[in-house]
Amino acid sequence: MPPHWQDEVLKTSALWFGPPGRPLFGRAYMPEGGTAYAGVVLCPPFGLEAQGAGRAYRALAERLATEGLAVVQVDYDGTGDSAGWAGDPDRAQAWQGSVRAAVDLLRAGGAAKVCVVGMRMGATLAAWAAGECALAGLVLWDPCDSGRSYLREEALLRSVYLGDQGLDIPVDEATAGAGGAEILGTVYDADAVKAMTALALEACPGPLPGHVLALLRPDRPPKRAVREWLAQARAELAEAVGQEQVISVWPLKSVVPEATLDIIVSWLAGVAGVPVGGGGDGGWPGSTRRRGWSCCRGSSTWPSPCPGGSTTATTGRHGWGSTSSWCSPSVGRPTWPSASTPGSSSRPRRRRCCSS
Repeated sequence: MPPHWQDEVLKTSALWFGPPGRPLFGRAYMPEGGTAYAGVVLCPPFGLEAQGAGRAYRALAERLATEGLAVVQVDYDGTGDSAGWAGDPDRAQAWQGSVRAAVDLLRAGGAAKVCVVGMRMGATLAAWAAGECALAGLVLWDPCDSGRSYLREEALLRSVYLGDQGLDIPVDEATAGAGGAEILGTVYDADAVKAMTALALEACPGPLPGHVLALLRPDRPPKRAVREWLAQARAELAEAVGQEQVISVWPLKSVVPEATLDIIVSWLAGVAGVPVGGGGDGGWPGSTRRRGWSCCRGSSTWPSPCPGGSTTATTGRHGWGSTSSWCSPSVGRPTWPSASTPGSSSRPRRRRCCSS
């Protein structure tokens, strides 16, 4: 299906994909020239947090495209501009299906490797969907321990915010009485609440990919069961630098956490097999040391910040410039270079783009 519209300045495309009778909405970012080394799906947070993370996700998508990765940011079924609404049945299954559909979209374009990035409930949801996606990598950005903890936090936030504004707006009695939940920006019915409370990180049903990165907040460490789950998954741990300025402020005041984006971009470039910094070591899959930041693989202890207390990691650019969409008739589908040998200082071979 052709894109709904195309941004000629940023060379990104908005598109519909997934089930024809219930399409999903997404935004695609492609490297210049239509050639990509791997695909990345971005799973946004829920509710008001999604608004706060909007600029950070856009900046991340543009930087990943500059690094040579094809990116799709998805609106879950019944949210954003996707078909459906929050009161539809089987919410958890539909949301996980949205992640799988975005992964399938990238695979249909020829991506041999696909990674998923999720923030907050988006990370929890991505972890639950990962078992059926055969992912190359998974980034859990400030993940919620569970849907139950997320709803509890958001209910408290609603109470505090309304109190600060001097407003006395009680939760709708019909919603609360039926087992639903009302948070800032969203109302969930009883079925959705039940589905969300069943989503807990330590209870993920399927196997996780071999490469997992967890970006955590020192002031809000995960519970013990989640720490043990991350250790069992041999996850690499790093600090979610500046996260409080992304989701703990009013969306219009949110700040793009550049240091955290540095970590994510470098880590995904390594998993995708894109040489980082032009070096022959430290950036390939399997390495626990990447550009300018430290991590702790397979450990349940809190990771140290960037060396020397710096919150800035070196990113480096490879000169691809602006992005373009594979959905554009003039660009065609992306092509995917063959994997190169880890440790090589040269780029994987890039193929020409083929028309769809």
